[in-house]
Amino acid sequence: MVDNRHTVEVEAEAESEIEVEIRKVEVDGAELAAELHGDPADPAILLIHGAGHCRLNWPDGFVRRLVAGGRCVVRYDARDAGASTTFPVGAPPYTLPDLAEDAAAVIDALGHGRAHP
Repeated sequence: MVDNRHTVEVEAEAESEIEVEIRKVEVDGAELAAELHGDPADPAILLIHGAGHCRLNWPDGFVRRLVAGGRCVVRYDARDAGASTTFPVGAPPYTLPDLAEDAAAVIDALGHGRAHP
C-alpha cells in the first residue's frame, strides 16, 4: 500500500558508537528523524522514546543486540524531540493520536508494513 502523505530524505550521520543513516520522514507537515539498523528484510522492531527524550535514549549496545538477534531496528524522534520538527511551547498543533499515526507512518515510509513496538 502506497501512502503519499510522507516522504523520506536520507542523510548520513556518525554517532558515538555506530554508523547511522538518518532518514527524514515527512508526515502531515512534520519532519521526523529516523534510523534504520540491520537488514530491512528482517522483522522490524520500532523503538519509541518517552516524553522529554529522543531516539538516542535507546543505547547503541541494545540496538546492536536486537540486530544480532535477526531484527531490523527502527528508532526515531517523535515530534518536538531530537532532530525532528519542533513547535512553540504551550500548545502543540498535534494530539496523542497524531503521535500514534506518526509511528505507523515511519514504519510505512521505511518499507515495513508492521513492527513490534
